[in-house]
Amino acid sequence: SNKESSSTTASGTTLSLSKLDRMNIQTLIHDYRAHTWEKEEMLEKAEQSG
Repeated sequence: SNKESSSTTASGTTLSLSKLDRMNIQTLIHDYRAHTWEKEEMLEKAEQSG
């Protein structure tokens, strides 16, 4: 039973980690999209003013 509890803890930790990773990835993607969108807007404005 000792082995079982340690394996359960390991899988539980993996689950919580994957949840965090998913949230981090979504945040990274969101930040990246917002950043590229800002860049494109700046480029468009530069082209219009030029």
